Amino acid sequence: TLMLDPFCGSASLLISAAHFGSYTLGGDIDIRVIRGKELDKAMPGHCRFARTLKDVEVGPINNFRQYGLTPPLDLVRCDNAHPVWKIPGVFDGIICDPPYGVRAGARKTG
Repeated sequence: TLMLDPFCGSASLLISAAHFGSYTLGGDIDIRVIRGKELDKAMPGHCRFARTLKDVEVGPINNFRQYGLTPPLDLVRCDNAHPVWKIPGVFDGIICDPPYGVRAGARKTG
């Protein structure tokens, strides 16, 4: 099966789908989430140290590796106000936890 999460973030729902044998594909408007977090100088010192170790990588793809799962076919930057997933019948399912409320903020590309 092929599962899509158009609001994948850290890919937690895709990890669950991969655990049950699905191939996965994800998208998110925030490229920083897809690439993984970079070192934040404002973080407390003990956190900065842990994030700079060579064997510690943070990001959605590494979450799949951590659990020994097949990584997603791709994680793409996309704005769901202009869907790129227009081909009918490609996906067996769509799973998502879309952002909502004031705290989510309104972001658009272009």
